[in-house]
Amino acid sequence: MIRICVLAGQTDLAWLRDTVAELSIRRGWPDCELDGASRPAEWEQRLQPYGSVDLVIADIGLDPGAELLKLARRANPAALVVPLVSASVPPTVYVRPEILPFSLLWQPIRAPENREMLSRVLEHVFAAAAPEEQVLTVKGKRESHKIPYREICYFEAREKRVFAHLREQELAMNETLAALEERVPPCFLRCHKGFLVNADMVESVDWSDQTLLLRGGETVPVSRSYRAKVKERINGID
Repeated sequence: MIRICVLAGQTDLAWLRDTVAELSIRRGWPDCELDGASRPAEWEQRLQPYGSVDLVIADIGLDPGAELLKLARRANPAALVVPLVSASVPPTVYVRPEILPFSLLWQPIRAPENREMLSRVLEHVFAAAAPEEQVLTVKGKRESHKIPYREICYFEAREKRVFAHLREQELAMNETLAALEERVPPCFLRCHKGFLVNADMVESVDWSDQTLLLRGGETVPVSRSYRAKVKERINGID
């Protein structure tokens, strides 16, 4: 289980807890443990045992914020460290080799960019925790995304490319659907010439309309040539 350790005021801590829970549900991430504290003395205890924390978020404004981030890094060398900072704090306080921040969250905590940044940070945390064979690497022009296969609803071939559809976004890939079919986990099922669906995401089937209804409300077509295979695979889902 992913373990997140947070040092923040009560209001900020509540927002982080609610947002992590919401993002986990929307993205289909597994459960994680968010261990929060508002007082530094309590937070130090939560950093134990050694190496048990995957993500550290700490308000740099809580004295002694920078020293606690150094402690967190020593206790959990592999963890991602994300300081919560205000514009009045100079970067020299938290951008240091002893801290090595992965990213930043900004005060006030409800700033619009924080939700998107937290989502990206969590994406990295969950991808790092998944075995390499359970992760899809999508290379973009500026950055690469590592997406656990369990988060992918379906793949769609269109416009001479393949698109990986997640619950909140789609990622373009320079690959063929046939090549993908050879290396994706067994939970993926070819249901159409242009679609490869994650069977674990299927909620119901409408055979009269030849469609699969997925969690989240999206639908994927089933072609006649793949109907028997789909029926055999997802027998029992109405």
